[in-house]
Amino acid sequence: MRDFLRGLFYQYYRWQEKVGNKDVAPFFSFLSMHLVTFFILASILFWSLQFDMSSIPTLIYKYVFIGAMVIIVVIYYLMFLHNREYKKIMEEDTKYGTGFYRFWAITFPIFFFVLLNLGWILKMLQNRGDL
Repeated sequence: MRDFLRGLFYQYYRWQEKVGNKDVAPFFSFLSMHLVTFFILASILFWSLQFDMSSIPTLIYKYVFIGAMVIIVVIYYLMFLHNREYKKIMEEDTKYGTGFYRFWAITFPIFFFVLLNLGWILKMLQNRGDL
């Protein structure tokens, strides 16, 4: 899993270099990774709310979601930015510069963005009584 995350970070870093943001590429790659993680967690949250879980208060969802996002920020910081770890990742061009990581760097955000939007649309329809 760590290699997969490092491969995604590598692809987002190279993308930032291509669009001319070489000086802020580590930070924006970090933000891109966090955005993808937000899409994943938010889509899981919306899809879990589709089912009747009346025994679990909705306030717990909020705290678990915020806690998970904070923990993931710390983990990503330690994995990518702390002690300039991103420079070590960029040196492994032959490992992370493959089409496999490029495919997933594009597919992951799109897939989970669609799931996120589908989840809130279904929840809206459920609240209106259409489902």
